Amino acid sequence: ARFFEPRQLTQEDLARSNQYRAEGERKKMQSQCGDMKSYLASLEMVAQVRPFLPVDLPRIAQLVAKSNQFNLTTRRRSEAELAEISQNPGWGHFSVRLRDRFGDHGLIAVVILRFEKEKTEIDTWLMSCRVLKRQVEELVLNEIFQQARRQGCQTVEGLYLSSGKNGIVKDLFPSFSFTGNGKCGAGDAYSLKTDDFRPWDHPIKVLTDESNRG
Repeated sequence: ARFFEPRQLTQEDLARSNQYRAEGERKKMQSQCGDMKSYLASLEMVAQVRPFLPVDLPRIAQLVAKSNQFNLTTRRRSEAELAEISQNPGWGHFSVRLRDRFGDHGLIAVVILRFEKEKTEIDTWLMSCRVLKRQVEELVLNEIFQQARRQGCQTVEGLYLSSGKNGIVKDLFPSFSFTGNGKCGAGDAYSLKTDDFRPWDHPIKVLTDESNRG
């Protein structure tokens, strides 16, 4: 019956009880704040943005396999496939870890980009639902356009593929001023020129590999 078969545990699995406790403290803080803006500022959020690293691949693979709601394309990939992408210069990739004054959310967002001539395609953009409405979306979008500009791309393209479970991100691209380009296969296509993009404000302090070394 496979009752004693070991399974791989990530650091996020092991820290889950602490995360539940911290979430209760966040809800208490939210009830004491007058509005969402002041609540988010009070959390003192810090995010770490970095490319896929071998140590993170088990958690990244777990999110890719299980994330259904905030997942624009629900493309599934194995840990081995993700490792290959991380070594391919034609792909961009990064993960986001988030912590605040109450605790560590762990690795909560995964993005995979495909660079093709003068455009960047958002192949995968998924996030853990426990960080929704924290403005992590703005942080992620800013990083996507930074990478696109470093590659000399003129356009960022995104695709929304409905899975029946990811309706919460149906209007994500329009909400960030992307232009609808109609149907692309089974999905809805969107694009935004890098020259037209302006970084979004958010209350999260962002650490990159460069800032960590400094």
